[in-house]
Amino acid sequence: MTVNTRNWQRLGLRLVAWLPRRRQAVWLTTLYEMHRVFFLGHCEPWLQAHVRTAYDEQRWRRIVPLNFWLRLHGTLYCLRLHRQGHVLPGVRKVLGLSEEGAGAGLPPEAFPQWMRQDLRVLGQIDAQLCPSADFFARFHAWRPHADPSAGELLAAAWRALGQTQYDVVVIAPWVRTGGADKGLIQYCGYYIAHGLKVALLTTYSAESNRLDDIPPEVAVAELGLQWKALRIEEQTWLLARLLLLLRPRCVHNALSELAWRCYAAHGIALRTVGIALAASLYAEDVTAQGCRLGYATDFLPRCRSMLDYLITDSQPWA
Repeated sequence: MTVNTRNWQRLGLRLVAWLPRRRQAVWLTTLYEMHRVFFLGHCEPWLQAHVRTAYDEQRWRRIVPLNFWLRLHGTLYCLRLHRQGHVLPGVRKVLGLSEEGAGAGLPPEAFPQWMRQDLRVLGQIDAQLCPSADFFARFHAWRPHADPSAGELLAAAWRALGQTQYDVVVIAPWVRTGGADKGLIQYCGYYIAHGLKVALLTTYSAESNRLDDIPPEVAVAELGLQWKALRIEEQTWLLARLLLLLRPRCVHNALSELAWRCYAAHGIALRTVGIALAASLYAEDVTAQGCRLGYATDFLPRCRSMLDYLITDSQPWA
């Protein structure tokens, strides 16, 4: 669950807190359904087909965009479900209620015309199959409680980078003044000088102030700024998925913690498709209690068997 989803859930719980317990479930379901229609633009498939058909056949509807009609009809359907006391199972779970009851059934128009015609014929043989409103009310639409935001971020990154076959993908926390930026710029320049196609991914949720010094031939994507609303676990598998799609010859981790996490969790998958894994590793910190702290301590023991190359100034690490 992303930060935005949790915030919406908390807001919905505050809005319905003053209602009786059983009515809370109905109103929270309605808020969820309205959010799905207004902000996410989702509409029931059968309702969407009906609205599109009317939009194409009735010219006066084209005065306003199709999205307006989809949201309008979706809202009216949400109000219809509200009057019927519709409650989603997931809402019951959030409120700590029992899972009894499956909510409001589907209306007859949710089913295709050919199915209703076949049921009329079968209803002459078995009355229980007669396509009445009570018959259709026994059926319910199942909607997974999925948050598509992570998939949308992956699609955006793929559209920005996926048009080129890269030889090397360099992953760094950022490109800011401080010392490590000089080495990163030299890495990119070295790869470009040897005729390689290079992409640079930054993973820290802060802007870089030295991107202008990166060679113009390098494709740059500031993933940290785009993915900052996701949990670190979601960012890790999202980065792994992006690398599997890009499938470069080599991935060079230039001091990015997210890249180290990706190596540790998904390094085998990356190597299986033929991606070589490289890393830069410099310095480490020591706490006031004398404990070692740094990427070498946290990640090198888990990742050393997956690394093809290690660039370091420490002979013991080498």
